Amino acid sequence: MRIAMRALLWALGVTALTAITLGPPWLLWETRSAAIPGVYHADGIWGKSTLILRADHTFTQEVQFTEYDKPSVAPYPRHVTLHKTISGRWEEYGRSLFDQNIGIEPFISLFRGDQGTTYDEKIPVSFGPVALIGLGIEIDISRGIVYRK
Repeated sequence: MRIAMRALLWALGVTALTAITLGPPWLLWETRSAAIPGVYHADGIWGKSTLILRADHTFTQEVQFTEYDKPSVAPYPRHVTLHKTISGRWEEYGRSLFDQNIGIEPFISLFRGDQGTTYDEKIPVSFGPVALIGLGIEIDISRGIVYRK
C-alpha cells in the first residue's frame, strides 16, 4: 500500500512539475509546426490585411490601406488609398516555450511611417497564443498589429 501511494504521489509530482515548466498541453499542441499554416487577418486604423501561410512554406499577403473620408462625420466611412498583394516564402527559425519563431520574405510593411513599403529581407515574427484569445502572428503587438487565425 505504501509503495502504491508513493508511486501515485511521485506520478502526480512529475505531472505537476511538467505542467508548471511546459505549460498546459494544449499550448504545446497549438504551437507545433503543423499549426502554423492557415489564413490570418489583421485590421486597424491603417486598413486591413490577409496573410495566407501554406504548408509548402509559400505565402500570399494582401493589404488594403485606408483613410477616413472628409469631412470626418459618423459613421466615419473610409476609402482605399493603396491595395497591394505579394507572394513569397516563410520559414521556421525554432521554438521557444510559448511561440514559434518564423521569418517571412518579402513583406509589406503595415507601420504608419512606411505603409506599403515592401521589404525584401526576412522579417522575423512569432506565431503562438496572442493575448490569451487565440493564435496569431505578432508583427508589433504594442502597436496592435497582429494577424489572427
